[in-house]
Amino acid sequence: DLKLKIKEFEKTTLLSKNNGWKDMEYIWNVGGFILTTSLDLKISGEGLVFSNEYGKKEYYIKNSCVIIYEFLEDIEQLLSKKFSEIVTGLKISQDLVNELREKKKILSNIKKEHNRSLKNIRKIIGAHRDHNFLLQMETMNNLKDIAFLNLISIFDNALNDLGIPMQKILNESAKNFVLSFKNK
Repeated sequence: DLKLKIKEFEKTTLLSKNNGWKDMEYIWNVGGFILTTSLDLKISGEGLVFSNEYGKKEYYIKNSCVIIYEFLEDIEQLLSKKFSEIVTGLKISQDLVNELREKKKILSNIKKEHNRSLKNIRKIIGAHRDHNFLLQMETMNNLKDIAFLNLISIFDNALNDLGIPMQKILNESAKNFVLSFKNK
């Protein structure tokens, strides 16, 4: 269950924070970000599939697009140089780091292909930046359930695939972290 797993990540991240283990806090924060995004997207996708009332499908499409857009923006920052330095310092296997990078490339490709439409939906419908009701309605009326279900599915698969090496990195980091205390 994702919700229980998120609670465990929250406990571990908080423990790391409270003990001043900044590197552990950072990488567990990244893992928690991936998990919460996955849960949010699953809830939104389920709502999209099972909703039939006026406005609900559009709401779930909009919500899913905002979730995807924000994740694709943030994951670049979270898995940046700082992350690389931390996993190197924690002696994480290079094979795992490379596997994570390969999975992140899939997300980067999704971003390249869909960034413009996701950004427009976020800006026009999600954040109402243009303050233009007619543009908002035109954009909403052009949303197609099937196209976005496909994007949500592709993104969710890529997100789940990213979570596999990330979980292995977290497991290895915890093991190496404990060993570093035993060797002192």
